[in-house]
Amino acid sequence: MKKKIAVGLTAGLLLLGNISVAQATTLSITNVDGDWANQNPASIVVQNDIGVGGNLSTARWGTGSWPSYQQSGYDFETDTTPFDVQSDGSMFSLGTFSHLNYPITGTTLDSIDLLLSLNIAGVVTSVTATFSIDHEETSNSGPHPDDIVTIMNPIVNEFFTVDGKEYYFNLFGFSQDYGQTLSTVFNTKEGKLNEATLYARITEAPINEVPEPATMLLFGTGLAGVAAFSRKKVLK
Repeated sequence: MKKKIAVGLTAGLLLLGNISVAQATTLSITNVDGDWANQNPASIVVQNDIGVGGNLSTARWGTGSWPSYQQSGYDFETDTTPFDVQSDGSMFSLGTFSHLNYPITGTTLDSIDLLLSLNIAGVVTSVTATFSIDHEETSNSGPHPDDIVTIMNPIVNEFFTVDGKEYYFNLFGFSQDYGQTLSTVFNTKEGKLNEATLYARITEAPINEVPEPATMLLFGTGLAGVAAFSRKKVLK
């Protein structure tokens, strides 16, 4: 599959507008939900709101091959709630995104949407936004054998109000070092499980489109298989 990889983001290059930290409002996130949808091709198997507390959503594809005989896929496990966030654009974690990149045959993922929904105290309806993810499944050979995951539209400026005050919801991107560095794109080595925390922010003004910095790729952690990974049990 030949695709042009979208350019990554870094937190220092985001244009947040004229937002005063002193005037930031504390908002309470009472629930986070993340569902997979609009998978391409449609034969990709999606299961949403499963696991302990219904906080895990999965997408799986392909027929597992030697040596793991496991399917490739995505997981998204939301963080426990409630928690408080600030409206000054400070980042907060939504959950853990996992990419399972195992040798497979047959169907591979092209693209999929992550539907994020936040329940916020004082907001009657959920704040929802759709983020499109591009997947590049490589042939596992040549100079760039790693599979690539890219968030195509982190800036959506999803609008909502609390007590008549306007707010906007957007993504920062992936991080594997507790938010020290952030990116909308990372890659995973063949036969590995790769994890990253997905960070977001809420601001009191729309975020402008960002300039294009150099691409930053985050690499797989080297875990050999799902069986070796002890998933945290989290309740919403």
